[in-house]
Order: sequence, then structure tokens, then C-alpha cells
Amino acid sequence: NVPYTVGHETTGIVVKRGAVVSRVEEGDVVSVETHIPCLHCKQCLTGQMHICNNVKILGVDTNGAFAEYLAVPEAVVWKNAPTIPPEYLSIQEPLGNAVHATLKEPVHGKSVAILGDGPIGLFSAGVARAAGATQIFLTGIEPFRLDIGKKMGADYIINVKNEDAVKFVKDKTGGLGADVVIEMSGVPSAMQDGIAMLRRGGRYCFFGIFHENLVPTPLNDIIFNGGTFYGINGRL
Repeated sequence: NVPYTVGHETTGIVVKRGAVVSRVEEGDVVSVETHIPCLHCKQCLTGQMHICNNVKILGVDTNGAFAEYLAVPEAVVWKNAPTIPPEYLSIQEPLGNAVHATLKEPVHGKSVAILGDGPIGLFSAGVARAAGATQIFLTGIEPFRLDIGKKMGADYIINVKNEDAVKFVKDKTGGLGADVVIEMSGVPSAMQDGIAMLRRGGRYCFFGIFHENLVPTPLNDIIFNGGTFYGINGRL
């Protein structure tokens, strides 16, 4: 939104703090949460600041990180160890999305299908592996990214240009389907495939943002699946 300066995921050093700020000191190395809450609405007052009624998005609704200096409320600042490389700190925000979506419920001992080979989908593969998932499926269309997904911990990479992802997942899970499906592509066909590959009583997380708000959705399949379906927005 003009005339704001863009810049979303970021890290930096505190050069000045307000008089009532207590969480950080000048000189601290920090990462910045990109959802800026109002701190006054019902969601903010009940531990749901990530879905604040009056949220402002860094670099979209307010000046972002490509400005020479960035001013943010202390509620969205995370103090880091100065020994962590800045290229890691600057991607804590998208990593947080993957953590939220992947661990909305435990994945230890479960099969996980991740739809989408973008950066957050790749992070999700790593989170699922670290959290003890038994089988991790990653779908996508870019060989370069899918190869990264393999390095991140995916057991199976599925290029949907060449393979039927639903059949592949069903075959590898004894016909049951995946315990957990995480939709991170924002592609209607992938979303539909995810519902088809989810085992009955499984868990489905919607994270990808769709170009159109209204897309064909197999609602009867959702109803008869009996699973749990979550909308994921931001980081807890």
C-alpha cells in the first residue's frame, strides 16, 4: 500500500528504544514478528494476537524493513543470541509459519503430507522431521525445490507434473491416506488432492493463500472424512 516502504521478514539491531520498553535493550539483535496487533481487541486479550481484529502487516499496512530505520512495538520483537547468523534470523518469521501449521497438533509417529514446495513448505518438512513424523511426503512442481525438500527431511518427493500424488500417498500408507495434510500451495487442485489423500479422522491445515477466495471444495468428502480442519494464519 503506497506510500509505505516494503520489507516483510527481517532482523536488525535495536538502536533506540521507547521510554516504557522493557523487553529489549539498545544493541540487542532482534527478529520482528510481521503481524502487528492492536493489543486491545478480544483476540489480543485472549492469547490470539496473531489473528487480531485490527492487525497491521509489516511492509504492507505500515513501513517495512527496507526503510533505513524500522519502528515497531516491543510486542512483536524477539531477542536473539548475537552468535546466530543474520540470514537465519531473517527467516524466523516464515519458519514460524511452518512450525504453527505443522505442529497445530502433534505429528510424532504420524504420516505427514505437505502440499507445496515453496520455502514454507520446505520448512514444514524439516519441522515434521525434527518432531518425529514417520513418513513425510512433499509435493510440488520444481525439481530444484523438491531436492531441497529431500535434504530437509522428506521421505518422498512427488512432482505432480509427473505423478498422481493421491495414489502415491495412498499406496505408501496401506490405502489409508496420510494422518496429517498441510496445504501450503494455494492451488485449488492441490487443496482437493490433499482432502482426497487424508485418512479418515486425520488433520488438515489450510495455509496457502488462494488467488480466488471461492474455489471448488469437496465438502461432502470433508464431512464424511470426520477429520479436523484448521485455518492457519501467522504464528502463535
